[in-house]
Amino acid sequence: TVAGQDPDIIAPVILCDGEGFKDDASGTYTGIANSLIQNPSDVYRYTLVGLLGRVMAEMGDSFGTARTTYANRISGGYKFATILSKLGTKPSDIFKSFDFQCRSQMREDGGKFELQFNDASDPTPALTIDKKIYIGKPVFSQTKAEAIKNRIRATYDLDWSGIDRNLKFGGYKKQVERLNSPSITKYGELASDIEFPAIQSQLMAQDVADWVLLQQKDVVKIVD
Repeated sequence: TVAGQDPDIIAPVILCDGEGFKDDASGTYTGIANSLIQNPSDVYRYTLVGLLGRVMAEMGDSFGTARTTYANRISGGYKFATILSKLGTKPSDIFKSFDFQCRSQMREDGGKFELQFNDASDPTPALTIDKKIYIGKPVFSQTKAEAIKNRIRATYDLDWSGIDRNLKFGGYKKQVERLNSPSITKYGELASDIEFPAIQSQLMAQDVADWVLLQQKDVVKIVD
């Protein structure tokens, strides 16, 4: 900054329109040469391999299954559009944000990364406990009543053009609201405000908010 000079004149904030990362000529992540990397499954794999130096051999078959689910879940499919540093400064934070915004869970299992989309139906059994692998008595509990939320207000489509000199971003352009009437009747209205910085589609914001509502509208039983 030069004394007596407006910093916006010396070094103005520059805005531009961008499409994000594109796949290579071989279609390594999307299967289509030079295609935008926007399906969440492709974004996960690109972040792991293209940015963090892992290898494709470490990506489990579940990434392909999840990719198809994302593409067919809503009209136009699930798509991410964001700036990674907005989601977190550590890979673990970024992946946690990915998980939340596409109702999924990525894990490392048996030397491979696996990606699972959380459907509304009950999951199928993943492991049968018998005497050979008995490790202790199960402990049963439940979520706390104060954690119940039955009206979800989700903001999405972040206004990137609102960025200022201090790297603070503008507000969200849009909001969707989802509610569960039986839960409101039972507990009273309990609202929660959440943000989707990587979502621009109303249908995707609604679908993810519905999942959040499903998890929070009532007390949930837990077993360890």
